[in-house]
Amino acid sequence: MFAQAKTKSYQLIVYLNNAFQPNHMPSFKVVIYNSDRQEIVSDTIRPDFTKNRQKISPNSGYEILDKAKQHPNEITVCAQETYSENGQTKTHDDCFPIQHDKGIRWSTIFDYPLIKEFEVNEDEGA
Repeated sequence: MFAQAKTKSYQLIVYLNNAFQPNHMPSFKVVIYNSDRQEIVSDTIRPDFTKNRQKISPNSGYEILDKAKQHPNEITVCAQETYSENGQTKTHDDCFPIQHDKGIRWSTIFDYPLIKEFEVNEDEGA
């Protein structure tokens, strides 16, 4: 008889550092991908530009389930922006490392200046 894989739940807290009033990026999404690059969380964020460090996940964090071979250190946490180029909607991810805090708590910190704003650069072509 095969042993059934146990499912654990982990909490992922996402912080945003160094937010400043942007020219073109008033909001973005926190997107979490599993190890197969499938989206498991997508949450639109509207930063508070009056705070230098802020929690942008729910207070208790995003719940991540550890199912057979899917441990939190195998997920990818990204700031995702959507933009339009040549009439097509495209997305761009800036991903940040995950750290293990204590017990079931994991965290990642988005550094706002490292999140790239997308503007179509005519020099780059179509």
